[in-house]
Amino acid sequence: MSSIQKNSRKSFLNMGIMVMLAFIVSTGINSYGQGDICSSATTLTPGTSCTYVNGDVSGSNIQFLSNGTCTGNLNDDTYFQFTATESTMTVTVDGSSSFDAVFGVFSGTCGALVQEGPCIDNTANGGVETQTFYGLVAGQVYYILVYDWGSDIPATTTFDICVYETCPGGVPNDLCVNATPLSLGVVENTNNICASPNTDDPIASDICATTIENTVWYEFTPVDTDQYTATISNFNCLYSVGLQMAVITGPCGGPYTPVDCDAGINDAQFVFSGTAGTTYYIIIDGIDGDQCDFDILIEDACPADAGTNTTADPIVSCANVDVNVSTVGSVNTNIGVDPCIGWGFWVVDDPLGVYTGLTDVGNPPSGGLPTDDGNFVGVWTSLAYPNANGPNAILPAENNGVTYYVAPITLSDCTIGEISEDCYDVGAYTEVYYNPEINYSSIIQCDDNAAPSTQVSITLTGGNASVDGTNFTITNNGDGTLSSTTAANSGQIIVSGIPDGGTVNLTVTDAVGCSETITIGPLDASLYCSSACPSYSNVATASTDACGGQLFDFDVANTECNGTINFNVVGDYGSQYANEITWNVTSNSTGNTVASGGPGANNGTFNVPVSLDPNVEGTIFTLTIDDSFGDGFNGTGGFIQVEDQAGAIISGPITGDFGSTASSIFGANVDISSATITITTPSGPVVSTVENCGDFIVQMTLDNTNFCTPINIDLPWTIICDESGAEISSGVHTVTIYPHIPTASTDIVDITWDPSACQWDIAPQNDCDLLDVGSVFTISPDPTSWPANTCSNGSQDFTVEYIGVAGGPDCCSTGGPLGPITYNTVSTISSVTVASSPFGGTNNSAYILIPDNGSGGNATSFSLDVSMSNYCFNELGSGDSYWVTIYVDGVIIYDVQYFPP
Repeated sequence: MSSIQKNSRKSFLNMGIMVMLAFIVSTGINSYGQGDICSSATTLTPGTSCTYVNGDVSGSNIQFLSNGTCTGNLNDDTYFQFTATESTMTVTVDGSSSFDAVFGVFSGTCGALVQEGPCIDNTANGGVETQTFYGLVAGQVYYILVYDWGSDIPATTTFDICVYETCPGGVPNDLCVNATPLSLGVVENTNNICASPNTDDPIASDICATTIENTVWYEFTPVDTDQYTATISNFNCLYSVGLQMAVITGPCGGPYTPVDCDAGINDAQFVFSGTAGTTYYIIIDGIDGDQCDFDILIEDACPADAGTNTTADPIVSCANVDVNVSTVGSVNTNIGVDPCIGWGFWVVDDPLGVYTGLTDVGNPPSGGLPTDDGNFVGVWTSLAYPNANGPNAILPAENNGVTYYVAPITLSDCTIGEISEDCYDVGAYTEVYYNPEINYSSIIQCDDNAAPSTQVSITLTGGNASVDGTNFTITNNGDGTLSSTTAANSGQIIVSGIPDGGTVNLTVTDAVGCSETITIGPLDASLYCSSACPSYSNVATASTDACGGQLFDFDVANTECNGTINFNVVGDYGSQYANEITWNVTSNSTGNTVASGGPGANNGTFNVPVSLDPNVEGTIFTLTIDDSFGDGFNGTGGFIQVEDQAGAIISGPITGDFGSTASSIFGANVDISSATITITTPSGPVVSTVENCGDFIVQMTLDNTNFCTPINIDLPWTIICDESGAEISSGVHTVTIYPHIPTASTDIVDITWDPSACQWDIAPQNDCDLLDVGSVFTISPDPTSWPANTCSNGSQDFTVEYIGVAGGPDCCSTGGPLGPITYNTVSTISSVTVASSPFGGTNNSAYILIPDNGSGGNATSFSLDVSMSNYCFNELGSGDSYWVTIYVDGVIIYDVQYFPP
């Protein structure tokens, strides 16, 4: 219970709630005036407005009260009583011309009265005394004592009195369900007078209070998700104690969720992120029951406005086709070093697993701080993509099969994609699907040798078929016959019967309408209907990931070697006893004799050409020469050796006294056209040639000058038969190139001290942004936390550790040292293992593996020295020898016969 007290002209009265006991003592006079004593108090009936009843103190007894707030002389007084109809009631006494009215209100019983607040005496003779009492109990009886302040009986003893409801019908917003709606930008002039505590009030701590006295409720439901301010100002409080105020959410009756709160006699302002459609309650309560007038104003907390997204929805971005987006009416905040309108990405669907570790995938933007959304993956920075910012932006194609929500965002620093937490806005979103590129690889073969005609086998990958398993649709616009008009991802179609000079022209369309035109030709059938060219796979054996600036292996396997092995056995039987000499060449694979000669004639020479199918007889052979007498060549000029078609010796010569027999194992290269592969990279073509049907094993460096952002590239490649010039295989290999390893911390981040703000400023460098802190690189210790004495006297060393992009290869472990190194390794007899020789036999060779250097890097030269010193050769017979043969990618590069010393 409380009352509003005005300043008295007669004495200083304390403001506040005062409770006292008033004992009414009879004077012993037997005659009484109107309501002279409590027990005969005149009954007043409260109304909704003041309706006076006449009163008179003439002939009244003296009441003895010891209340220090009741001034004057109680020698002419009278009692009234009323039953409270509401918790807040007003009493008014209007004195006659000589009557200086004083009154007090009491609860309790006549034998034990309890004064409700101070006695009221604010005017002089003929004045009106009025007071509002709060916290009364409806239905309870209260007593009013009225008397004249003077020591003598006044010349006029009459007065008028009334009791009425101060707030008829109660306070309209006393309950949560009746909260007063607030409009954005409109000041609400209001108060908490007549309010009372209710069962739907929050707990006191939710509104920065210890007790709840007289709450009033207001509500605001944002139309847009944004930041808002709620300002409570212009306090005019009865007791100057103030208000306890809060912003809360939740259902009426609770449980409530506190947003912010404050208490005191000064203005309060709450800044909060309001979600569209969520109701926020502003609840006001008087401290210790204080009664206040005040203003409430809800405003947009920041002027940032990402505008109205006018981009079509949804969008399908076919491969390598950029996306145009636009927003109108955008207003930037000018907060930050480079403010602009950026475009953010939230992942809706990621069927190919481009992103890992995301939460909330599929959820639209919340409208709050984007980095708080688990599926937000960033914005295009103006540093990396200058055209991808602004109200009208061009977003680069991603070709990754991901569906995004794309929405405009107000950025504080466009160069690094920074969003100010203090003031930002997120606009409406557009759904964008980035379709993977439709790729193909092809193999051209002879279809009809007689015609001649060709056929092309084409393998299709990518597009929407790689995302959801739908089929490609193929239309034949060129020559030949198409094997099928549909194909699945990684499916193959064949165009056959392509005439000499004909062209393959196909349109491949996927389920979302993206298409690719495949044109091959004109085709010279004579180049393919020939046995001089090897065949190669149409799929490269290479990783889909690469480290920027490091060696990348790109392999294409040989699938067919349809050439021949050609060599000549050349010799001279010697000048004497040539009829003792015979020789033969046998296949180590089949044991077949593929060439032979002798007995010879004195001074007889021979040159025997040998042409073989390596797919039948293999590539390893043994030359054996026998002498029936057992003394080898006699006379002069005797020798035997094996030469290739160019005349180079590939085995031998065997000369002199070789005894009864001598043999030499040799390998012959396939006589077939070499092939050249051309791989088109962003930095230019990479060309490599292999002989002898070897596999292509190409090492190249793929560059990504970023430090935090991977890039996707396509590596188209073709293989040409060098002799004919025909394209014998082709394809496209897609690679994700992960960032270059930084050589200094300043490549990725700059940390500077801001003395005015007493904080470390983190500025990601190059393509890095704040989202990369903690994922691509870490900073230790955390620059946002520092010792308490930093501002007055402190410094800090920071350690920046580059981790690399999650989900990619461990580029740090393969990057190698910053400077050149020399890698030396020595293999001894303890380093070899027993193996079977490629020339035949079991466990008759030593196999040596040279290990990697363990530190990565790009080798520029390689030397191999083989020392046979201290080699113990177990000679089985006179003239025995051993061979050292070195293969590189299946090609013999060294083949030398050694004899024991």
